[in-house]
Amino acid sequence: MLDTLARIRILALLLFCLFPASLFAAEAAGGPEDTAIGHVRRVQGTSFLVRGGELRDVKQGAPVLRGESLRTGPGARVELTMLDETRLTVGADAVFDLERYDLGRQRGAGAVLLRLAKGAFRVATGKLDALRGGPFEVDTPVGTIGIRGTEFWGGYLSETEVSVLLISGSGVYVKNDAGRTEILKAGFGVTVRSRGEIPPPAIMWSPDKAARAFKTVAFD
Repeated sequence: MLDTLARIRILALLLFCLFPASLFAAEAAGGPEDTAIGHVRRVQGTSFLVRGGELRDVKQGAPVLRGESLRTGPGARVELTMLDETRLTVGADAVFDLERYDLGRQRGAGAVLLRLAKGAFRVATGKLDALRGGPFEVDTPVGTIGIRGTEFWGGYLSETEVSVLLISGSGVYVKNDAGRTEILKAGFGVTVRSRGEIPPPAIMWSPDKAARAFKTVAFD
């Protein structure tokens, strides 16, 4: 028969093996609010993740949790890799909320909802089939950006206007209380000033305007 010490070692090994599996099962069932939805791939400068009054430094390799708000400092850049391999880069002086990132592991469609209050960002979507047809949207003060498997830039190039530029892929739409417009060609974009203004038709951006947008999310 095994002695007591050997039994304890076997029991500890079994618990170690079973514990990660139980975490995965909880996440697949919807999981608690502190479920990781991605991780920090790169970081430049000082930034913080905030939720429920708790604040933590953004560090390379750190998990990103559902419901957190990313706050970036002057000159900062943060690149996140989400669970579906979507790459999300946020520029300096931004407030970007990771409100929802449900990949549809439960019954029915999933959904992604992000919110930009200030600053700029760039998204290259990953495996959108994980959403099972659910929406992938970024809300802004002047309207909502909807994504359909693409790479695009969005944010403020001035204090009062939100702009959106399609870089590649299937396209994006911009909608608000006044209407909706589609951006279907790479290099085309729109600029919206308020929720009460119909998003204008997409136009081709000048190389200078595109370069200014890309600079806001470029790492040194």
